[in-house]
Amino acid sequence: MKTSTFGAVLALVTAFASADSIQLGSYQTGGSNLGNGNTAVAFVGGSTTTFALNPDGVWASAGANSFWVSNNAGSGPEGSVVEPNAVYSYTTTFTILFSNYTGSISILADDTTDVIFNGHMLDPEGNLGSDAHCATS
Repeated sequence: MKTSTFGAVLALVTAFASADSIQLGSYQTGGSNLGNGNTAVAFVGGSTTTFALNPDGVWASAGANSFWVSNNAGSGPEGSVVEPNAVYSYTTTFTILFSNYTGSISILADDTTDVIFNGHMLDPEGNLGSDAHCATS
C-alpha cells in the first residue's frame, strides 16, 4: 500500500441559522493559507514539513484554494523521487464555533487513502483508489 501524496479540496458549509461558513483546503507548510480556515497540511513523521506539488497534467487539479502536497518536494508527476510503499499520514486542524455544521469533503489521493475526522473513520483505505490507480471521492 502506498499513500505517499495527499491532496484535498475540503469544503464545509454550514446550515446554521447565522449562515456562518468555513472554507478548508490543502496547502503546504510555510505557504499561504489561500484564505482557508485550517492549518497547513502537515506530514506525520520525522519532519512535519510538506511541499506543494505540480500535478503536471497527469493528476487532476487540486481544486480551488488547494494544492497537492507531499512530504517530499521531489515526488509527484514531475518529480524524480518515488516514495517507498508505506503508510504516510498527514493532518490538518480547524476550529468551529458552533456544533450545528453540515457540509461535504472532497478528497483526491495518489493511490489510496483513509479519511479520519475527529478520530472517526469516514472512509477506510481501499474504498478510494488502489495501489495501482489514483482516485477521487
